[in-house]
Amino acid sequence: MKKIWEYPGVDILLIFLGCILAYKLAGFFLCTPHPLNVVVSPSMNPTLNEGDLVIAYGCSNYSLGDIIFYIPNEYYRKLGINRPILHRIIAEIDIENKTEKYWEGIYSLPPSQRQKVFDLAKKVIKDKNIKRFTSYKIVYLVKGDNNKMPDMPVFREQIVGKVLFRIPYLAYPRYLIYKLFGV
Repeated sequence: MKKIWEYPGVDILLIFLGCILAYKLAGFFLCTPHPLNVVVSPSMNPTLNEGDLVIAYGCSNYSLGDIIFYIPNEYYRKLGINRPILHRIIAEIDIENKTEKYWEGIYSLPPSQRQKVFDLAKKVIKDKNIKRFTSYKIVYLVKGDNNKMPDMPVFREQIVGKVLFRIPYLAYPRYLIYKLFGV
């Protein structure tokens, strides 16, 4: 009688199941459903490059300058963007006290881009309906380091984690699959 591991393909199946289990355990210990992520766009160049593997941690405190992963809102989903987005927090807006704080790196932006960030922050503060979208009093403005414009305001409920560290180009094969097949 053959033992189970003597059948062809069982070792591959066990390796596959082991990888899934390791991913789920990493998510549990790092407090996020997305502990390992692949950079698939140049929006964070030169900080992060396409094909970099980033390790994320789901914490409760996010600071100016943190690189975060967030789930796209309804507007992005209508555009077909369903994957978590990886960008830097450049402004923190307290919608209760109507105050804003900016990341010091924002002052390296060209004046026209910087002014657009300030204008968006003011618009968020003036929006009377913004509180119905979030149970937190803080709204974030995020932007890719290589992008000209900030993203739509991000609510705390959308954030799934912040980047702990990156491993350069380790996930490049996964990046190529994404670029070639869109998956």
